[in-house]
Amino acid sequence: MERSPMVAASFMPRRLRPGGALVYYLSASVQGESRHRYVRKEEVGYWRKRALAWRRFMKAMAAWVKVNREIEKELREIGRLRGEPLPGGRQG
Repeated sequence: MERSPMVAASFMPRRLRPGGALVYYLSASVQGESRHRYVRKEEVGYWRKRALAWRRFMKAMAAWVKVNREIEKELREIGRLRGEPLPGGRQG
């Protein structure tokens, strides 16, 4: 994954009426509320690139968290299996 500028938002194309021109918005959660910012035609490429970089980053982060969770689970199991029982007690 290359380093690139990001914006923590989704890029959303919308038609305000059937058959109408596409307009674009950035959608982001701000203090738990969804906020939308209109994107001007001349800025579409700029913001699309940054929103897609954010999306790729979030997907990569989710994959990393999943792998990390699986590794932690395996390490805990190894530790449990290698543990010795307490004197006069159960293994735990």
